Amino acid sequence: MTLVMINVSYPDYALEEASLKARGVNLRICTSSAEPELVASAQDAEAVVVALQPLTASVISSLKRCRVIGRLGVGIDSIDVQAATRAGIAVINVPDYCTEEVALHAVSLLLTLFRKISQADRLVRTGNWDRWQTLRPIPALSSRVLGIVGFGRIGQKVAEFMAPMVREIVAYDPHLNTSPIKSVRLVPLEELLQVSHLVTLHGALTDASYHLFDKRALSLMPKDAVLVNVSRGAMVCEDDLVEVLTAGKLAGVGLDVLEHEPPQSEHPLLKFQRVMLTNHIAWYSEASVVRQRTLMMQRILDYLDQRPVPSLVNPEVLSRQR
Repeated sequence: MTLVMINVSYPDYALEEASLKARGVNLRICTSSAEPELVASAQDAEAVVVALQPLTASVISSLKRCRVIGRLGVGIDSIDVQAATRAGIAVINVPDYCTEEVALHAVSLLLTLFRKISQADRLVRTGNWDRWQTLRPIPALSSRVLGIVGFGRIGQKVAEFMAPMVREIVAYDPHLNTSPIKSVRLVPLEELLQVSHLVTLHGALTDASYHLFDKRALSLMPKDAVLVNVSRGAMVCEDDLVEVLTAGKLAGVGLDVLEHEPPQSEHPLLKFQRVMLTNHIAWYSEASVVRQRTLMMQRILDYLDQRPVPSLVNPEVLSRQR
């Protein structure tokens, strides 16, 4: 039995090899993103694991022996899940490996932008220590409303972190009818945008959420609002965001993700001092790396052994077992 890891860059694969060897599974590494080489490397494998490598319907149809695809991360938009299901291939992700890390990164961006810390740092470094009044206004955080778009495990962790600091927390999630946290009100997206001074995004990228934050949505937000996105870049229409920022709206924007990564040197968002960009690192801590790798191997092997897996993306595939 063989497992192929495609374009997963680790210094070594000792952790994976130890888990796989104990279950009699061979590990093969593929470093090419070209479909012909990718297919040649994986077509005889029972399991395939990817990080950001897209798996199209044509690639999936060529995986003649594959029983399970593992996604080293939360989002599954890079995998054609419908094609996998038609082929009888399970798709498994690890949505629980970095909950604390992503939530903390979102909170860090929210607080840094709200308190204008990076702008204050820039004043000091440019010899403008006495020009602190250019940072005004900075209201009291305890008077502000936090809006969370996507109220799953990460959104709920953000609420837990932020609850002692803000006046109220509201959330929008099209998949929830009742709030899992009593102190947090579920509201329609339009209401959330109108009442929230801080907004953070934690939803999956779907057809419905693509460019969810377009010019109309952004224009509903208070002029001094702070927006943070640590989920998927394409949830925000960057052209519309640039237009809104140019018009003087939004006190701060924090993006750990962009629609196209990395950004080109001429990317218009780079020119705004009130925009903070981090390099898709919200998921990262030393502990989360180990957690990600350990959980992925455990769940892949459990599926191959016909044991229950908590993060099976397409459970309907169980009725189409190969």
